[in-house]
Amino acid sequence: MAVLLVMACVVLAGNSAYATTFLRWTQSSGVGTGSGAMQINGSYVNQYDEGTAIGTVLSEGTVEQINDGVVEQTVDYQVILQNASNLFYKESDDLTNNAFVIHANGQADWYSSIKGSGTAAILFDFYDTNSGFAVEEAVALSFTSPHEQPDVVDSLAAEVKRLHYNEVYDIKAFGASGSLLRTFSDQHNQLQQGVATGTMPDGSAADFSLGWAEPGFGNDLNGDGNLDVGEALFTYDLTEAESFLISRSGDNGKRSAIGFTAEGFFGTTTPPIPPQPDPPTPPEPPAPPTVPEPAGLLLAIIGCGLLPWRRRPS
Repeated sequence: MAVLLVMACVVLAGNSAYATTFLRWTQSSGVGTGSGAMQINGSYVNQYDEGTAIGTVLSEGTVEQINDGVVEQTVDYQVILQNASNLFYKESDDLTNNAFVIHANGQADWYSSIKGSGTAAILFDFYDTNSGFAVEEAVALSFTSPHEQPDVVDSLAAEVKRLHYNEVYDIKAFGASGSLLRTFSDQHNQLQQGVATGTMPDGSAADFSLGWAEPGFGNDLNGDGNLDVGEALFTYDLTEAESFLISRSGDNGKRSAIGFTAEGFFGTTTPPIPPQPDPPTPPEPPAPPTVPEPAGLLLAIIGCGLLPWRRRPS
């Protein structure tokens, strides 16, 4: 979620490793899977397909920024389906082909599986905690490599676990917080910028493509030509916004997985200051002594001087 960010470039490496600052998502409700299950192997799997209505809330709950084990900020979130066309689904690994997933450790990944002309898009909305998803909050996000291999969540997902060449992503921001700015941490030149205009369905240029093309590229440690968890070492950091639309489209139709986190500044609402007791009322100072006015003082002196004359016998 804001986020915001200009974020420090701290990189996640591996399934269990956390950056110093990371996001912990806690789902309160979601759509679950087509089979009716809400959790698989400890992960909340919120699946969608072409029959899922646009505007469906896939997941909602709270998200916290954790810094060195301390909760620094909490907001509410909703993840809403915005586009789902020409998807790969109805296959043996259907459960994780297209899903927003929150793992047992609170990290969140988006698994998408589209055909060559397909599009998948989800919207992140953020709100002040306990506002009933009514009062918008600005949050910063980062993209990073997926936190969990999809086949750890669903043992049948043999392909979606890999980040393939030329997966094209686009990001838009909405709300009152200003223009979307982007910074990068890309140790191995795995992101390609300046994707040609017209890549996305609305004719716009995509924000980035995952751009390796051969085994051994970048941080492909096992040389299989794909980037697995712990190999795609990059962050794509966004400034704060109340809503982020994340789209994948116009690529070569491979399955993909990408993670969400925040590094640095998250949330614009400062924690409430507890009420303080009213300070005690200081006692009123004693009244200053009365000083007679000069005219009254003169009359008093004259009167005192005439007293002996009044007491003289006749």
